[in-house]
Amino acid sequence: PWNALMLALPFWWRLMQCLKVYSVTKESKNLWNALKYSTALPLVYAGYIRRHRPSPHHDHLFVLAAVIQSGYCFFWDVQMDWGLLRRDPRSAFGWSLRQELLISPSKAMYFWLCVFNLALRFIWAATLFGVAASPGGGMFFLEAVEILRRTVWAIFRIEWEYIVKVLPQSYAQVPLTGQPTPDSMSEGSDVEMKSED
Repeated sequence: PWNALMLALPFWWRLMQCLKVYSVTKESKNLWNALKYSTALPLVYAGYIRRHRPSPHHDHLFVLAAVIQSGYCFFWDVQMDWGLLRRDPRSAFGWSLRQELLISPSKAMYFWLCVFNLALRFIWAATLFGVAASPGGGMFFLEAVEILRRTVWAIFRIEWEYIVKVLPQSYAQVPLTGQPTPDSMSEGSDVEMKSED
């Protein structure tokens, strides 16, 4: 149980930080950020019981918790940390890609960025097939992929920070906040690959 507790502690700490900031600022974005960190706690618990009391029911519980956590974090990456989407009534879906694309003028590149991030957010699914059953090559592969994902995340996070804080004509609006500045919290760490400890 100590491994699970130590894994959950950073998320609990960040959850409390978000709630503390909300109590001072009353900005709703901090509640949404708190929700992001809270989704990690059921995943840690599901991974723990799946490891120590294996059963199909616990497998399903783990998958459900991981889908919720990974899906929410993917949304947070794309919209809050990268600010890629903006409301656009002219678009078929009511959203469109922001105009400022500094790293590349290709919209297709940003689309594939989202696909890449989504795939790596859900790489935990490989654990269901025994890829990381041992601390050997499987776990090394998962950790290397996570390092790659975080590196790409940081590059596009810096782009968004530059657009908002440096470009004089910053237009960016982040849904859920109503404010022109993106959430300043750091990226939520993943627990998918380690949740079985």
